[in-house]
Amino acid sequence: MLGYVDYPSGTPVETVQSQVRQWHDLYPQLQGIFFDDTPRTTETDLADFEAILFYAQATFGHYQNSGLAYFNTGGFTSTTEKYINCLHYHDYGGYPGSDAYHQRWVTFEGSDSTYRNTDWYSADHAWIHNYSPLRFINLVYSAPTNGSTLVGLGSISYVLAYANASSIYVTDQSAYPTNTWGRRAKDPLWTKEQDDFSQQSYSGYAGRNVGSEIFAYDRSLCPAPTPLQY
Repeated sequence: MLGYVDYPSGTPVETVQSQVRQWHDLYPQLQGIFFDDTPRTTETDLADFEAILFYAQATFGHYQNSGLAYFNTGGFTSTTEKYINCLHYHDYGGYPGSDAYHQRWVTFEGSDSTYRNTDWYSADHAWIHNYSPLRFINLVYSAPTNGSTLVGLGSISYVLAYANASSIYVTDQSAYPTNTWGRRAKDPLWTKEQDDFSQQSYSGYAGRNVGSEIFAYDRSLCPAPTPLQY
C-alpha cells in the first residue's frame, strides 16, 4: 500500500518531502509513495525527482530494502527514458537491480480504446522493451462493464505484455472531470480483472529480465546525486 502525493510542476522539493514524512508519521506501515501529476522535461526537474526519490526510499525503507516510489507522468514524455536511466545509476536500493522493484513509472494513462490502438514499437515507444516490465504501470479508463469486457479484457492482457508493463488497473470510470480513480471498477469488469491478473505471468513479455536491461543513456550526462535532507 502506498501514500498519495500530488506533485505538479513548480512544487518545492521541501513541500513534497514534508508530505512524504507526514504519510510515514501517520502510517509507518506503508511501503512508499505514489507521486501523481509528474510529467517533467528539464535537468532541474530531474534533480528534484532524484531528491524526492531518495527521500521516499529512505523514509519508507526497511532493513536492506528501500521504500517504493511510483511516478505518474501520465504516459511517455521526451525525457522518460533519461529519467529512468539517471535514477537507476543513483538508486538508493540495497542490491543490484533493486530500482526495478522500488521505482516504477506510469507509461500509459488513457482510455481503453487508445490503449488497444497504441503502437508500442513506434519510434516514441520502442525503447521501453530494453527494460524490465517490473518498472512500468498502465492505467486504463473508460472500459466497458458489459459482457464484451469478458472477451475484451483478454486483449487488454495481451496488450499489457506488448506494452511491457507489469501492472495495470482498468476502470469503467471516464476521464476528467470525473474522478477517474475514485472508486473500483464495476462488475463484471472488477471480478474478471482480479481473476485474470492474479494468474499473471511475465514469460510472454516483450521486455528484458532484471540484470539484462539495456541502459543506453550516457550516465555522464546525468546530474550529480542530491544529498538527502532530513
